[in-house]
Amino acid sequence: MKDFQDQFLKAVHSGQFNPWFDTLLPAGTLDGMGVFRTYHMDYSIRLSHALASSYPAIAKHLQHDFALLCQEYILAHPSHHSDLGQLGQGLEAFLRGHALARQYPFLPDLATLEWCIERFFHAPTPVTAEINLTLAPEAFLRLRFHFVTHQILPSDHGLYSRWQQGVRVDEDAAVASGGEAGVLVGKTPQGVQVLPLNASRLLLMQALGQGQSLEEALDRLLQQLDDESLISQAISETIAGAMADIQAFFLQLRQQGFLVAVKKDP
Repeated sequence: MKDFQDQFLKAVHSGQFNPWFDTLLPAGTLDGMGVFRTYHMDYSIRLSHALASSYPAIAKHLQHDFALLCQEYILAHPSHHSDLGQLGQGLEAFLRGHALARQYPFLPDLATLEWCIERFFHAPTPVTAEINLTLAPEAFLRLRFHFVTHQILPSDHGLYSRWQQGVRVDEDAAVASGGEAGVLVGKTPQGVQVLPLNASRLLLMQALGQGQSLEEALDRLLQQLDDESLISQAISETIAGAMADIQAFFLQLRQQGFLVAVKKDP
């Protein structure tokens, strides 16, 4: 009996019918093939629903093509985990070599973002402290920031806009014409948050993630930015103007719960 059950389970997973199953005597009007097809279809639908739950934006962008993608992915990556939420872990790598990525170049980056959201959704909720950011520019530059667990995802494909377009209810969600260089995603006390980043803010967050003070991060940032960047333009006008933009960014980070604490250098 165990041998039969193991064979039947493998066949349901693969979709390959074993003629031996015709010896089944199911109740009702179905024959062995009918029983097998019912089990296999139900199993495939459950797996496809699990993938759609993890990748709602991709599912919306692809529409009918998403069902075909699910079938191909499930054949290449059968489920071996009791938690169906783990099924989509390899979709980003699968998409990078898929023909759909040539038609929709943003798909692999969008898969990376949606898997981050899935992973952070199940992460513990962090506790943040009361943070005072009302400081003079000189003092603000000496701050070292401690963030919730997060990930910075660079992208050349308007990733935040593509994600918003996929999760919004209305069909007319517009893709931003420019300015996006990536996203910041993490679990905050308010839940999973996704924040778009322009080039300067992305580089700044990457620098700060290495434990540097804001002043040290800005020094590194200014060595990498071109003359057209937001912060370079602001600093070329007035340092105060640049600091106002930077402080506004960190106020946004605090408001969305990305900041756990700050420490000021002497």
